[in-house]
Amino acid sequence: MRSRQTSSGFPVDDRIAVLQAALEYMGEGFTVYDADLNLLAWNQRFFDLLELPRSLAYIGAPLEDFLRWNAARGEYGPVDVESYVAEHVELALQFVPHRFERVRPNGTVLEVRGNPIPGLGFVTVYNDISERKQVERQLQESVDHLEHRVRERMTELEAANRRMQAEVAERNKAEATLRHAQKMEAIGALTGGLAHDFNNLLTIVMGNLALVEDLGPLPGEAGAMIGEALDASRRGADLVRRLLSFSRRQPLSPATYDPKRVVADIEPLLSRALGDDIELAIEFAGEDWLIEADRSEFENALLNMANNSRDAMPDGGRLTIRVETRPHDATARPDLAPGDHLVVTVTDTGCGMPPDVRERAFEPFFTAKKSDGGGTGLGLSMVYGFVRRSGGVARILSTVGQGTTIELVLPRHHPAEAPADAPAAPGRPLGGSEHILLVEDDIRVRGFVRRTLEGLGYRISEATDGQQALALLASGGTYDLVLSDIEMPGGVSGLELAARVEDHVPGTRILLMSGYPDRAMARADWRDRPVLSKPFGPRELAEAIRDRLGRAAS
Repeated sequence: MRSRQTSSGFPVDDRIAVLQAALEYMGEGFTVYDADLNLLAWNQRFFDLLELPRSLAYIGAPLEDFLRWNAARGEYGPVDVESYVAEHVELALQFVPHRFERVRPNGTVLEVRGNPIPGLGFVTVYNDISERKQVERQLQESVDHLEHRVRERMTELEAANRRMQAEVAERNKAEATLRHAQKMEAIGALTGGLAHDFNNLLTIVMGNLALVEDLGPLPGEAGAMIGEALDASRRGADLVRRLLSFSRRQPLSPATYDPKRVVADIEPLLSRALGDDIELAIEFAGEDWLIEADRSEFENALLNMANNSRDAMPDGGRLTIRVETRPHDATARPDLAPGDHLVVTVTDTGCGMPPDVRERAFEPFFTAKKSDGGGTGLGLSMVYGFVRRSGGVARILSTVGQGTTIELVLPRHHPAEAPADAPAAPGRPLGGSEHILLVEDDIRVRGFVRRTLEGLGYRISEATDGQQALALLASGGTYDLVLSDIEMPGGVSGLELAARVEDHVPGTRILLMSGYPDRAMARADWRDRPVLSKPFGPRELAEAIRDRLGRAAS
């Protein structure tokens, strides 16, 4: 008897046989249950994965028979068999999609995915994912091991970094290197080339004004006007020198000066650094005593402390700089040498420092500023280093929410009295009759220098650059002195010209001039030689020439 036909003409039993054969080619176990939870279709892979007996493989096998068999043999762990079967049959009758993983007692990991078939029952797929889970575990173990090694390495690097910082802090050169970095950052785009050009302009202005002034009585108020212009030029030159001093990398150069005058001179620069939201107050008390310390470092210390105070007052406030004298009998500090001292205090109304920050504020590399706030941890350490090397002490007084005071205590300097028979300075610049080769690319500077020296009796030959100067020397001309700018076009700088003159014309004296003398001072072979700093006036020029040629010749 043949099977009944479907609407397509294909026998039903044959279609089921084809479907059953297709299921056997699946890599996953497969079952289909009807709405009464009776087995409709399956494949052999299902029975193999779960190690089920073939006696359960028939159409109409109840789901509860499978559950009971597995529960009885411990497939689900220690459970009450009938309770477990009843509970999970009740869950299955809800026909809710489900997906979970189950580890069999033999270690096999099964992924079970069940989906309802509307009006019929549900289909379930069983997949052995043991190998995949093993790979995932191995991968996770590798990741965990790598993370552990990374943490170990980071710990090693952090320890090495701390050791390196401790070593750097102990090196004598660290402070100089860091000071240079901060100075260059503070003055920004003010480079040697800009200073050179600006000082050339000031040399022209100051020099020619001084020559006009030397012509004699001027009509009307012209003399006073010339004097005011000269004074303004000198102030401009002093400002350039002050800014350039912040970028010099050199040992301390102690000088004797009144710190009150320095504070007064630097007040405009401090005001610009603080901005309009912060009020600057300057206070002086006591006599006008002197200190002996590097002036540029003292100015830099004031700027560093002012910048720190500005950052501590983002919403504005008041900064007070006070300079006062402290006689020896009023100094109750065991860490100070005996004698009188001057005290410079910088007080702000900012946020203040907590105790742990205050204790470390003078340490190199330490900063309490945010990482994007530009803090390097170098400013106060340089202040501390300058004060200690100048024979003084520094301390910080601060309260959170009330502000900070930084106190610098520097020893008073007693200058030696000048000899009673010291000769007076000459009333007029000294002149001479020597032959000078003037090498300067700026025609206006060259014109001022030539007019000044010719007016003093010198014979002058001119060259516009180092190459032309070498040509004049090679042509057989004899010169008592080569006066050359350092920065020049043409491929031969003043330093190179001087070296060739020394090698080939040993009897000729050399005097270099520059608006940025540190370029020469940075070279070991020129560090101790005279350099005429621009801007200069007729008297400075005449004195430098005469000193280089020898005063006896005048």
